[in-house]
Amino acid sequence: MYGFLTRRERKLAKWLVLLSILLARLCCFAGPAPIILVQPLDATVLNLDLATFTVVATSGTTMTYQWFKDGYPIAGATSAIYTILSVTPSDDARYYVKVTNAYGTRQSGSANLNVLFAPSITTQPVSKTATEGQTVSLSVNATANPSPNYQWLFNGVVLPDAKNSKLTFPSVDWTNSGTYTVIVSNPYGSVISAPVSPIRRMLSSLLSTNRVSPGLRPLWSGCSTIEGFVRAAPSVDSSAVK
Repeated sequence: MYGFLTRRERKLAKWLVLLSILLARLCCFAGPAPIILVQPLDATVLNLDLATFTVVATSGTTMTYQWFKDGYPIAGATSAIYTILSVTPSDDARYYVKVTNAYGTRQSGSANLNVLFAPSITTQPVSKTATEGQTVSLSVNATANPSPNYQWLFNGVVLPDAKNSKLTFPSVDWTNSGTYTVIVSNPYGSVISAPVSPIRRMLSSLLSTNRVSPGLRPLWSGCSTIEGFVRAAPSVDSSAVK
């Protein structure tokens, strides 16, 4: 092959063969798309802490990165490391990255971010109006991670069996008179609800309008809570009742 070539031409031919072999090996190393060596990992962090996701990829050519949150691209998240400096509950989501080179794109596996935070009451309990013997419920709505525990209190005293988001009185009566609150808690904090009464006004047989003399103002009128009526009741004038 080299018999008809000069020494210089033979030397150049050898270099061309070596160069072609090297280029072929580089192309094989680069592959059609990046190769992801280390996948992003799940992370669990406290509210307002820092969270970081990392990917390690290899390629024979320059690579670019784009991170996604729940399927949507994150603006500015275009490097191998994605960091959230101060997480909030809204960052609790699924993250992955797409790595691209001249030959194609490779998507990483998904990594879940779990944000732990103290309870926050979204709906406060509300006082109710009912007649004696009716079923009445108080309820509270809250958000937290992990899920919160509930503890209802009656006049500041713990109700041992009241540990749900809803407190129900199957047949309300005067023994339920008082102020109720609920403590919502998890390992990262607690919050107490605004105080409420199970009923704002209770009408018993004694308070029936047909038992009051015409033209007389009932002594219990104007009481906004059951406690108000209980305090007023002893002063009822018996002459006002037929």
